[in-house]
Amino acid sequence: PPLEVPWEDFMEGVGMHLRELTAEEQSIGARGLLVIQVNPKKSVGQILQAGDMVFAVNHQSVSTKGRYR
Repeated sequence: PPLEVPWEDFMEGVGMHLRELTAEEQSIGARGLLVIQVNPKKSVGQILQAGDMVFAVNHQSVSTKGRYR
């Protein structure tokens, strides 16, 4: 089975920080995770910026932070 890595450790390695959506954001139909910080020195910094939404990681839908495989 794939190795499970704590979500924050995985995201730190990738170079970004995400947060779960608030109940208010979800109530207007928003889904996914919100990018709150991106390390511009990592490759993700060339693609994403703070305020972007992440809907999937490796083709798996995400809406909560947890463990990543």
